[in-house]
Amino acid sequence: MRYTIQFIFLFVLAGGCIERFELPVLSLNPILVVDGAITSDPGPYKVTLYRPHVTNRIIKIPEYVTQATVQIFDDQGNSEMLTETLSGGEYYTSANGMRGTIGRKYHIKIVTADGKEYATQPQLMTAPGRIENLRYELWLNALNRDDVFKPQHAVKFLIDSKGGAEQSNFLRWRWTTTYEIRDAPHEKTRVINRSGLTVPDPPPCSGMRPGSNGLESFGPCTCCTCWVVNNSYGVLLSNNRFYTSREFNDLLMATVPLEPRTFDLRFHIRVDQLSLTEETYQYWKLAHAQEIGNGSLFVPNAIRMQGNVFSLTNPDEHVLGVFSVEGITSASMFINSRELPYEALMEERKESCLTFPRSTNVKPPFW
Repeated sequence: MRYTIQFIFLFVLAGGCIERFELPVLSLNPILVVDGAITSDPGPYKVTLYRPHVTNRIIKIPEYVTQATVQIFDDQGNSEMLTETLSGGEYYTSANGMRGTIGRKYHIKIVTADGKEYATQPQLMTAPGRIENLRYELWLNALNRDDVFKPQHAVKFLIDSKGGAEQSNFLRWRWTTTYEIRDAPHEKTRVINRSGLTVPDPPPCSGMRPGSNGLESFGPCTCCTCWVVNNSYGVLLSNNRFYTSREFNDLLMATVPLEPRTFDLRFHIRVDQLSLTEETYQYWKLAHAQEIGNGSLFVPNAIRMQGNVFSLTNPDEHVLGVFSVEGITSASMFINSRELPYEALMEERKESCLTFPRSTNVKPPFW
């Protein structure tokens, strides 16, 4: 039997975003925000600590909390001290350190530089179930019908999946896309006078430079081929505790406009299915109910909402954010440009591919 499942879309803070809004007249003390998780995937695991920075009643970029001590514990007597990055405020386990295991409980303890202590209660890592089918559909003329200069077609990614065996089964989904781009930085030129005369101006990363007989090679090009990585900007959250089959069918994960560069060469998507504790699920459900689905945790209602992190030093202190304990299962797929019945025109730029937003010249290990 197929059931009707109600899904909740939550849009969470993407690091570095600035959310501007007018605060009501209230006294706002600096609030610690904790954003971290341990999963059943191999580490390293990350915990970020910061406080909202308020100027003239407007919340801007958060201030990172540095020089804190952050530890993760399990219920077997094991623990690991996280290492802070040089930029500060972000703390990581080692690559060969603690590994999340289904069936064990985990909690975190934080001690800030001024001696304040924070913690979570032990949380059980539950089985995430499995993704049984990841597929795509081409939607023609589904976008921007009133503007022919924008992408008109889209590729939609859907899954069928099952939850875990636990009675209290809470799941969330996220995705990451990666696609390859190629540029021709060695063809870059610049204008040298008013007549419009141009001369070669390749960036050093192209491995080319002007010589007496034109361009000459002096090394490999490190900015001709790049990979662009995008992460889901929201969270699809559901619980199936009242559905004995635990089945989720035709669940839409992502809609990607079919446009030049994105599908010119090769496109990859990975979908993660993660199990949540009921406490973490209820936090995000409350966040949705308080209408913070506008992309930021730092809205007035959220400031008065406490997550699963609490202060050991001062029980009355409010702490924002969560430390999640999540079992994870994944599915992924590639799409080659020739697989699509619509040919996107190659848009080769005469620039470094590293100037393209969210690009890297580090080839993904799965490519």
